[in-house]
Amino acid sequence: MRHNRRTYLALALVSLLYLVVPRGDSQRMSASEIASADAEKAATPASAEQAPTEDAPTEQGSTEEGSTEEAIVQAAKHLLARAFPADARRLKVSVRQTSRIDPDARSLRAEFAVTPRQTPRGFVRLELYSMYQSREVGWAIVHLSRIDTVAAVRRDVAAGEPLTEDDITRAVIESSDAPQHVILYSELKQRLAGGNLAARRNLSSGSMIRPTDVVVAPDVEIGHDMAMELTAGGITIEVDVTSRERARIGDAIRVYSYELKQMYRARVVSTGRAEWLATL
Repeated sequence: MRHNRRTYLALALVSLLYLVVPRGDSQRMSASEIASADAEKAATPASAEQAPTEDAPTEQGSTEEGSTEEAIVQAAKHLLARAFPADARRLKVSVRQTSRIDPDARSLRAEFAVTPRQTPRGFVRLELYSMYQSREVGWAIVHLSRIDTVAAVRRDVAAGEPLTEDDITRAVIESSDAPQHVILYSELKQRLAGGNLAARRNLSSGSMIRPTDVVVAPDVEIGHDMAMELTAGGITIEVDVTSRERARIGDAIRVYSYELKQMYRARVVSTGRAEWLATL
């Protein structure tokens, strides 16, 4: 009887273990699935686990925004070329602020909110229209800056020293206003071709040249000696005179004769001769 009890207990224990513990094949498959799942999770970046929200900007949204800004810039350039053709090429357009632009409006046409009388500078408001449907799609605030090629000196130039074309170079500047404080490179080059120029003040290498920095170089400096024909009592004599003023050829200036101790007014005929006009 005791033997039968032990047999029944052993059989019951074996049956219980068979039900609780999974078979070897099932256990191995489960481990393989777990390992595969862990590998996939490790390969997936953390950012990919979070689905993008509606408020988060997407790459597509950035592209559309850039395309809209470029469309506004192009529309502003076409407007400037139509309204101010002489200055349009020198103006740089930057978009600073816009309203919500209709995304269906791919091509834009711009008009001034307030029509300027002269080439605008600084901040300007533009009204935007659809190119093909002629309907208003929004507005934009753009900043207009002027790009100019101005003149600068290549080397140190002392006051009174002649300025030649070899002494100047180009410098590109950007400003909101017309550069009245500097000379355009093309303008100074033209002036140099038309006559001699000299520095009015000391100019350091690399500095931009202002209109007041250069003057027409005189043909005759103060203290320059010349010969002058003087007529008195029907007699014409030639005397040596010294200039008391800077002058160009053709100018009337004061000259002094140390020999006769007399001041005269004479016209500069050449760098070495003067024509008597009056005795002072």
